[in-house]
Amino acid sequence: MIKACIFDLDGTLAYTLDSMAVVGNEVVRKYGLKPMPIENYRYYCGNGADMLVKRLLVDAGDPELLHYEEARALYRKEFDKETFKEILPYCLNIFSFSIFQFSFYNLRPVFLGMQGSLDSVADYRVLNGIIGIVSMFGGIFMGVLLPSTSKIVAQGNAEAYYKVAYDGTKYISIVLCFCTFGMMTVGSEVITMYVGESFLYLIPWFNIWLLCTLGVHNQAISSLILSGSDIRAITYNTSISSIIGLIVAWFLIPYFEIGGVVIAFAIYIIVQLSFYYLYYWPKKMNIQSGRVFLYSFFPFVMIGVGATVLIDLLINLDGKIVSSFFLKGILFTIIYSIVCFRFLNKEDKKIRTPITHTNRKNAYMHKTGVNGNVLFKSRLYLWL
Repeated sequence: MIKACIFDLDGTLAYTLDSMAVVGNEVVRKYGLKPMPIENYRYYCGNGADMLVKRLLVDAGDPELLHYEEARALYRKEFDKETFKEILPYCLNIFSFSIFQFSFYNLRPVFLGMQGSLDSVADYRVLNGIIGIVSMFGGIFMGVLLPSTSKIVAQGNAEAYYKVAYDGTKYISIVLCFCTFGMMTVGSEVITMYVGESFLYLIPWFNIWLLCTLGVHNQAISSLILSGSDIRAITYNTSISSIIGLIVAWFLIPYFEIGGVVIAFAIYIIVQLSFYYLYYWPKKMNIQSGRVFLYSFFPFVMIGVGATVLIDLLINLDGKIVSSFFLKGILFTIIYSIVCFRFLNKEDKKIRTPITHTNRKNAYMHKTGVNGNVLFKSRLYLWL
């Protein structure tokens, strides 16, 4: 059983060379000594802050270390203050949008209990338990991409930036559509095996909720936003869409019960995607929304819809729930995989993952020049 985890942050999980140089040079200037180039700090670091200060003072013109004790204390104080000033706005934004997102997802069943009935709460638990299998992929994508996109944004790698935006979205869409429409194909069988035929009236809301999970196809581009220093757009968008979604849920639940929650979720997703597609991506990120939709997302939605409809027309095993589940699932997997593979270009078919490769060796960040405060922010997001 794991009881504790130890993280090597400075120079490993976080690239702090620039911060070291800024603070170190500020310290030596106070004593009239010569500031040193950033590259020199690669050799100063590695044995703790105290040794860094000693090496810095020697090179800066104080070989006898006359200012060592005072400089050591000042370096630690200034380094903590500079780091705190840089990451505080990011942390506040992460906290803000996390609060709104958490509130939206967790207040919906509370509203059902207040405005609806106990049966509607039970319906919510049934659907949420099944659809949660599909929804979890959104968080997985973000966790995989953030370390790599942090490096891409820090280095200003335009080619990799757009590769993540377009190709990353395409690969996420392929997986999401497979999970979403695959689950839709066997939805009646899953619900019957899970809670019985008496809950099949939930199928329409089940399918709408599943379609809403496709909204996380934008996670590749969202990881690029989170890798930057200004994430206010995500904060504002999440807060506004959460408030609108909760208001809609409150007023629709008395009329549609579980349907009110599903409609509210659909509106929440529509508001978020409209902001990104119509404004933020093209205006602020120079990403072509039309290309994202037509090239990276829509084709795989159509493949999923086509496969689902075809299987629904071909297979009807009344009373044989388990057999129908496996037959539909296998057939959907085959049809979807073949059509998707035919749709991909030659570059897509190469089994390579260069943008998701992460080297975890010590001092890697210092050697490659990755902006560490940005990388630290990505780890902070995952922790939150």
